[in-house]
Amino acid sequence: MHDRLTISPALRPSRPLRRRAILAAPAAFGAAGALAALSCGGDDAQDAPASTSSPTAAAPTGPRGALTLALVTLADQSADPHVTRVANLAPITTSCFEQFSRWDANGQLVPALAGRMEETPDHAQLTFHLRPDATFWDGTPVTAEDAKWSFERYIAVKPGDTYQATVANQVESVAALDARTVVVRMRQPSTLRLSFGIINPRGWNVASRAHYERTGEDAFRAAPMCSGPFRLVRSEPGEFVELEAHAGHYERPPHVQSLRMDVVPEQATRVAQLRTGEADFIDGIASPAREQLTGAQDVRIFESESAALTTLYFQEPDAWPYRDIRVRRALQLATDQAALAATLLGGHGRPAPAAHIFPVTRGYDAAMFPAQPFDAARARALVSEAGAEGARVKLWGYDSSSAPQIPAMLQAVAGMWRAAGLDVEVETMEAGAYLQRYAAHQLGGITALASGAWFDGESLLRTDYLAGQPYSPPTTAAISDAITALAGEFDERRRIAGIQAVYRTILDEAWSVTLPYANTAWAVRSDRVAAWEPSLAWAYPHAFETLRAAAG
Repeated sequence: MHDRLTISPALRPSRPLRRRAILAAPAAFGAAGALAALSCGGDDAQDAPASTSSPTAAAPTGPRGALTLALVTLADQSADPHVTRVANLAPITTSCFEQFSRWDANGQLVPALAGRMEETPDHAQLTFHLRPDATFWDGTPVTAEDAKWSFERYIAVKPGDTYQATVANQVESVAALDARTVVVRMRQPSTLRLSFGIINPRGWNVASRAHYERTGEDAFRAAPMCSGPFRLVRSEPGEFVELEAHAGHYERPPHVQSLRMDVVPEQATRVAQLRTGEADFIDGIASPAREQLTGAQDVRIFESESAALTTLYFQEPDAWPYRDIRVRRALQLATDQAALAATLLGGHGRPAPAAHIFPVTRGYDAAMFPAQPFDAARARALVSEAGAEGARVKLWGYDSSSAPQIPAMLQAVAGMWRAAGLDVEVETMEAGAYLQRYAAHQLGGITALASGAWFDGESLLRTDYLAGQPYSPPTTAAISDAITALAGEFDERRRIAGIQAVYRTILDEAWSVTLPYANTAWAVRSDRVAAWEPSLAWAYPHAFETLRAAAG
């Protein structure tokens, strides 16, 4: 049994996705005064409508039951809401922590802790009005003072979050005007407002100051007090995380009472646990295990198309042989994406353009960004023309929770590149250690980095191609300057054109190589899980508040 995701018409890609059982989207953020688009690069009509009402949830029936999830990774399992460095923490961060707003199932920015936002005409000051029904897990209200204190701790805690320096450089001050009004003064206007990384929609995770002062630093790091749909009960790094329902959540009270998320890196083990009933939900399903589960009794498969992309970045663009565009182009031409999709993805994927962008990304244009071409003969000719026969190429990778089969794909790609005349070495590492070294810029050669689909092109460019960022390689000054300039372009039409121009430069100058778009698949035991409503084109397991345990 399959559930396939579809994309809303407002975000229609060139190739439609398919979806069933989508969440009803809450009312979008309101506009007051001169309010610009609120989502990362969102259209004004979608993200800043005239309505200022907060979403109203149906009366909850109360959570019940317990489910066990077997997941590829939970990264370092950080329980500190102000230190959430990697997207692989999404099962924890999206379940437990909240900001001023969030992305809904259709990729629209909607209210979370703040029911309304106002923006001054100069785009330099944002005022967030916290909703009165938002409470922490202990039932105490979320206040503006909690938001102010959370910001101050976020930019001061050591070791800090990935985007800590970015936040400190962009936000001049945060003030609590009254119990429910937060005023944020920016150092300079930015189209992304408070989106510092592609995971954070608006702001920083808000936690209880009173709880911190009662428990102290060490206890808070292990057991914070936040406001998400689930409360973090226990975490054993590398082993499991236990969550309990926050039944009093203002909008998204969970349907299931408790969740246990086990870290199970091996796909065969996850599949076996699902078949025996040891696990009720698994992620990271790739062929051929996926085919084994298809049609199996009591198993339902959820699939999101083109939800993940692995891109290969040049970490030493000035070193030989990477500095020669003919070699970079040869690496693209030698990579047979169609073959990788057909074999290693079992047909559950398709060729992607040679830059990190998705069909759901605002700014994506299929005609402007065609799939990366494959031409093995031309690749060999370019390597020969560059005098690079036998040149050593180091390819780094890891096993990702968002994109399947990266280690196997890198081995296959290495064979393709060797056929083009290069001497290729592949080294793969455990995900947590790899991403830590990646963010610290301790890897050379060519590095693989995967992510789930994202909606805004500027956010993706800043994350993947702006020099100096944790997960970005050292790109050219011209590319970085063009990306930086996007933050000052508030006309949406010109902003999208600017995003497209940067991506076009990346393609023309061959600054990355991509593996095929991969569909993301999750499997559940239908005798244990009655329903689940994953979000559009999102590769990380989350939205667990929508899980429903089967009766009995």
